[in-house]
Amino acid sequence: MSRANCNDYVQSSISFYGYTHFDGRTLKNKYGMQGKALQERCAYDLLQAMLNLRKEPLPEKFDSSYLKYLHQRLYEKMFEWAGCTCDTPFTFSDGTVTKVPINNKIKEGLKRIDQILAEKNNFQGLSRKEFIHEVSTVFILLNKIRPFMVGNKYVQRIFFEQIAEAAGHKLDFSVVTEKRMQFAIHAALSFDGNNNRGNITPMLHLFEDISNPEKVGILKEFMIYIRETDVITPEQMHNKIIVIPDEGSTYTGIYKGCSLDSIMLMVKDSYVLCKKDYFSPITVKTLQLDDKLTFRALMPDNFKNILIPGEELPSLTEKEIVARIVKNASVQKCRKEIERLSGLVYGNSRMVNEYMYLINTDSSLGEHHVRNVMNFPQATSKFAGIKILGMKSQKYKQAEAKAFDLSQKIDDYISIVISTRENILQEHQSAQERCKKVLEMPSQALRDILNLPKEDRITTLNANPSLHKELEDFMSKIKIRFSPNEHNAIGKNRYEQLAQSVGISVSKAREITQMIKQSQEACMQVKAFRVSDTRVKTAAFAV
Repeated sequence: MSRANCNDYVQSSISFYGYTHFDGRTLKNKYGMQGKALQERCAYDLLQAMLNLRKEPLPEKFDSSYLKYLHQRLYEKMFEWAGCTCDTPFTFSDGTVTKVPINNKIKEGLKRIDQILAEKNNFQGLSRKEFIHEVSTVFILLNKIRPFMVGNKYVQRIFFEQIAEAAGHKLDFSVVTEKRMQFAIHAALSFDGNNNRGNITPMLHLFEDISNPEKVGILKEFMIYIRETDVITPEQMHNKIIVIPDEGSTYTGIYKGCSLDSIMLMVKDSYVLCKKDYFSPITVKTLQLDDKLTFRALMPDNFKNILIPGEELPSLTEKEIVARIVKNASVQKCRKEIERLSGLVYGNSRMVNEYMYLINTDSSLGEHHVRNVMNFPQATSKFAGIKILGMKSQKYKQAEAKAFDLSQKIDDYISIVISTRENILQEHQSAQERCKKVLEMPSQALRDILNLPKEDRITTLNANPSLHKELEDFMSKIKIRFSPNEHNAIGKNRYEQLAQSVGISVSKAREITQMIKQSQEACMQVKAFRVSDTRVKTAAFAV
């Protein structure tokens, strides 16, 4: 929850209505405080009151009387008028009396809300979709009338959270940024519940996001991640509209970053979050900042029962091949020796670097140029040292002596590069074949067995040969689908490493790791049991 503030949703003309001291800024309060001290005390007491309220049992009836009760409980330590709506004058202990806003429709609005809640039995017995449609309209109506001079925000949230709980649903306003709430409220300003519908779509979208457990989880994970990694400050985050995409809708946006589980796209003026697992692994792995991406917000049907989908790895480009060649340890070791010898022969360790590059990109072309250097050094460069009238300096003699070694080492380099290139292509081809394979989710029956205690797990698998066969097949597919580095990440519970390598969310990587370890353990337990059982039977037979 963001820092509670007793001035949340304060009306701009509050001083005119007599709720402030003579300075027109400080709310009349029981503490006798002002400024920062007042803000801190309000925030503390408000937070404590909210915690205490959430411990109370739900009311038998939700109406405007209960709304006033909530306001009283939240602000009774702060304000004399806690629990009183601003449609009637309030007399302070100092004798001053508040003014009533002109043309206010608070009484009429509360009466209408009471009627809706009573007629629809507090929205109980509705599906989640039906519930969010009904509750969002009442939220808009209540927000329009703003019955309290201060504190509407927190009263409303607790009121609707409790209505949801009583109806068997859950609302989580903590994942709504301030800007998103204000945007949804502003869009629905003309809504009156009758003929004028206004634009309630943003508010319906908001309630969809805060009532769907999966979407709440995505928003929470993202907000916690960017807060803990200092990507942006909490204030900056609340100044953005962050939403989950509408299921089935198509979006085109600019990629602006990711958390462990989600990617974020800027779509017009909003940031749209989508779980990484809605995309193909290759898309997740290759996304770059400011890339343009179009997607349909719908989990593909073939993803629902799949742990890892098949992936078409593209062939390596020449640039990618050369980059891998250059990083090879054997290539680097040979190159260092060539640079050392080049320094002795030519007085410049970088003399043959250009030809080394040509060898990396095209061995035959590189070899041809290097041979020209070695056979006709005077045509392309000079040996180190001096040669005058047949007289050679010591450096020149050393250069001549080392020229053959350099030539041999370049031959070695060519062989190493060619071999490395072949290995790279073979390994990539193997990776392409491996990544094409789909790793399907085990059946629900097998997953249930994996979650059983050890003894029950062994008994059940032994009694169900088909499920034991499924387990063995699953383990075989695991061995084939993952690379050695990915198997290492699984063994060491390195979820982020596995997620980055495969192109999935970290939560999916954690799920996969746990499932694989459960499967490995089950296989070992069954194997150990059968070996032990065989020994017992053999011993009994021998007797």
